[in-house]
Amino acid sequence: MFEEVEHRLESVLERVRGQSASATVDPDSGRIIRDVTDPAYLRKLLNDVQSKAPATERIPDDAFQEADQELADATGASPDGHTKPVFIPRTATNGILQSVVTTCIESRADQLLDSVPEGLARLAHAVLKDAEIFRQFGPCDPGWISTKIAEGLAMIDGKPAFPAEPAPPVRLADNARVLMVGDWGTGLPGAVLVAQQMRKWIEDGRGREQHVIHLGDVYYSGWSEEYETRFLPYWPVDRDDREVMSWSLNGNHDMYSGGHGYFGFLLHDHRFRGHWLGDPARQAPSSHFSVENEHWQIIGLDSAYVDHDLAGSQEQWLAEKLTASPKTMLLSHHQPFTAFDPSVSQAMTEKVQRAVPADRPLDAWIWGHEHRCTVYADNPRTWLKFGSTVGNGGVPQMLPDPPLDPTPDDDAHAACTWSYDGAETVDGDSWLRFGFAVLDFDGPNVTIRYFDEHNTEVHSVTLS
Repeated sequence: MFEEVEHRLESVLERVRGQSASATVDPDSGRIIRDVTDPAYLRKLLNDVQSKAPATERIPDDAFQEADQELADATGASPDGHTKPVFIPRTATNGILQSVVTTCIESRADQLLDSVPEGLARLAHAVLKDAEIFRQFGPCDPGWISTKIAEGLAMIDGKPAFPAEPAPPVRLADNARVLMVGDWGTGLPGAVLVAQQMRKWIEDGRGREQHVIHLGDVYYSGWSEEYETRFLPYWPVDRDDREVMSWSLNGNHDMYSGGHGYFGFLLHDHRFRGHWLGDPARQAPSSHFSVENEHWQIIGLDSAYVDHDLAGSQEQWLAEKLTASPKTMLLSHHQPFTAFDPSVSQAMTEKVQRAVPADRPLDAWIWGHEHRCTVYADNPRTWLKFGSTVGNGGVPQMLPDPPLDPTPDDDAHAACTWSYDGAETVDGDSWLRFGFAVLDFDGPNVTIRYFDEHNTEVHSVTLS
């Protein structure tokens, strides 16, 4: 939508420049649609919103200071003075800000274009300026934005109770196919392409049991409107497909609006019925689940209701599950460890480690959160045999940032066995290709194949 609006506005500007040499046009006047992943722009807008909002609707001081500092740090992160090409926040306030501005522009695109006034001078000097779209009582009045941010923060405070009961176990066929994708919910063309490639593998697997699992994060803040416009229309499982079961983990961005869209909208879709504890209209679907047979159990954890932690009685439930199955594959949104970030919280990892029997390490753990695709296969932990990140589903990641083959900062961070580095070049910059994973089970064995957005197999591993 953003690209379409800007293209149409640029076409109008070209006509203006061609038809009226006397009409002076500000070179930036056509960019009413700014990059909502630019931290410098977001910081300016955040401060503008805060200064213009009524006192009763301003962002709380602590939340504002945290968000402003995050944007300041991101703006100055590059040694050459340029901002990072893609800013994905770690604070709810900035996530909500991105959601509100994006939704405002998208929902009002036709209104903005249809209301262009007659007269080249007025067009050039008024309508296409940022000041017009963000003016008082304009389509995206900062006062309106402030109320939506306040609404989002209030939703976090009033988030639904954590569903303590896990979803009922679902039987996993011995020859099942499981497709996984993480951090996919952006609605970007590359993410849509990933879903199209996943559909091909679903069709290839007809006749066998299949599951499709999202490892969490719908951008920017998990509003129900974002699931409705950026997730469900492109999800690789059709609405009327009763043969394939869908699952979705809870991610930090899913919780940036309190988890209401995740628990109250997404999981109510019939494709995600494995999460249901009963009637979803009467009982909130569960965000932790298991899919299992006599050889394997796949356990999905909720690491986002409490950020990078296990809410409720998940630790106890996991400990009980680990006493009953010969092989276990954990799934979570957050990473238990990484070679890329020296500041990963260990709360979730410590709880999982406590639940693992001393004489039987976990067989596998797959996660998202990092927008990469990596493998940790050389005994990454004494309590874990294999780890992998599948988080390159839909968020743009410029390379190299950080380096693809980092040296661990300390013993808490493992070195990668393999890290995907396939890239597309745009205007001289290299961007990591999006991708997904296909897991084919064969009794006690499982083969994991990693594919990029062009359906090219880029790596494979067999766990036996």
